[in-house]
Amino acid sequence: MEATASWNSPGKQTVEFNIGDTCVDADIWVVKLNLKTVKFTGTMADIKMDPSPNGAMPNFTARDIYPTERSIPGGAHWSTTAVAPIQHKINELLHATITFDLLPTDCPSTVTFTIKSDSALYPFDPGTGTISGTTVTANLTSSVELVDDVGHDPAIAETWQYSVSCDYFADSDESTHEIYRTLRTPGVRVHTIVHNACHGASGNTENAVRSSLWTANFSGRACSTFDSQPMKYWGTAPLPEGSPESLIAWRNGRCGEWQPFFREVLNVHTIPSTAASVDAPVPPSPAPAGYTFHQVLVVNPDLPGQNMSPPSAYAFGGAMRTTGPYLGHALVKYGEEVYDPSYGTHYDAKADFAGNLNDWESASVLGFLQYRSLPPVTGGVIWLPLDSTLQVLHSP
Repeated sequence: MEATASWNSPGKQTVEFNIGDTCVDADIWVVKLNLKTVKFTGTMADIKMDPSPNGAMPNFTARDIYPTERSIPGGAHWSTTAVAPIQHKINELLHATITFDLLPTDCPSTVTFTIKSDSALYPFDPGTGTISGTTVTANLTSSVELVDDVGHDPAIAETWQYSVSCDYFADSDESTHEIYRTLRTPGVRVHTIVHNACHGASGNTENAVRSSLWTANFSGRACSTFDSQPMKYWGTAPLPEGSPESLIAWRNGRCGEWQPFFREVLNVHTIPSTAASVDAPVPPSPAPAGYTFHQVLVVNPDLPGQNMSPPSAYAFGGAMRTTGPYLGHALVKYGEEVYDPSYGTHYDAKADFAGNLNDWESASVLGFLQYRSLPPVTGGVIWLPLDSTLQVLHSP
């Protein structure tokens, strides 16, 4: 006995065939699975969408998580253009819950599906798909561990396949996923922070990861958002204060935004760091008669900030110099090393923090103090030049 037939649409079909002289009718269920959602689980974390300004300061605390499903307009299932980025710890298997829409919707719940994926990088082993109403759900595990190397996979393709009690697997849909590989178990963070932590980075040790992400995304003074929009240090207004998200939203910030931004980038990999505040010291002597003391720190004019040239021209040493005066500056301390994310500079040649801070001072600070004249005294500003008796105060 043999019967063959083909159908173009799912549903219950009746087939007639003969057994000897007897004609027999049999009901055949033709089924189809359309991919609905792919939800990763395990040692991973979702990613928040970047904040973006729309005339007012964005809400930095309640950002939307990227959805795991983005249906095509007018469509009923997965769009192959949808990429939901996630973070995942290196050197571990991927786990995911896969959901399909079942056609026909009245398919008997006793039907058992086997689900798997075909992928050049991380295929998922076969697992049982269970019918619940009009959907089929399977919890699957990859057959290959995520590589033991921090980095960024922008487009991992998975072709999801299903079978009904046989060795033949039919293709459902293909999904494409973006995975940022982290050194340790990650937490939920904003996209641009995660991108700067992983994109261009490499290694599987704290030192290797920290060094590579700094070189890839900070030291070239061209730090950007995940979609390649430059973020500036002291660019055009507005200049919001206080949070990495404001730097991302306005793509502009001062050291008070750049310092916590770099620390959050390190935190993606659970790499510890300390905020280090740098302030101009108290004057060594009272101000001359007719002058008042202003405590300022003058940045080296030859040191441009992220995606910028130095912002302003100020008189120093009898000449107009392109530089910036500040009450202080925000740095990052890692061990005994000094990082200045605003200017993309790093100092680690000395064995102790104080020595590296002095190196930062020599390269980054033009002067510390000024005495400004008061009416009717004339003469403008008296600058106190940098010397060994005027050390930067720091509080890591």
